[in-house]
Amino acid sequence: MIAKVKATGEIVDVHNSPFYPDIWYGAGLPYGTSELEFISTSKNKCHRLDFLTHFTDQELKDELKRRDKERQSQYPSNLHCRDCKYCREGRTFKHHLWTTTVCFAKPKPKMGSERYYATSLSCKICEKFEPK
Repeated sequence: MIAKVKATGEIVDVHNSPFYPDIWYGAGLPYGTSELEFISTSKNKCHRLDFLTHFTDQELKDELKRRDKERQSQYPSNLHCRDCKYCREGRTFKHHLWTTTVCFAKPKPKMGSERYYATSLSCKICEKFEPK
């Protein structure tokens, strides 16, 4: 990743360690995140994990909660999996002979063909919800 050192204006190629996400190493020197101005180019795009290291766990959890509330606000609060067109009877594991309520929008390719994640008719809607 390429960054500009704020104090000197020098452009350096930096990388960080997963153990110390706030310390970046470049040109043989350690830099703090606040000391650098990151430059993104078409050849050098930030990786998603590098980008996530700039936020605390609590900030990420809050963002997930906000997105979930925003998604759920699009639909009435009384909707459940049973109201989704993907909620049907199916199988969850390779060798199961009996059926259960599954979500056809969530396949389990490692379990074989026609295997899906189980759900409950009373579960709240998920991100793959589509009304019947």
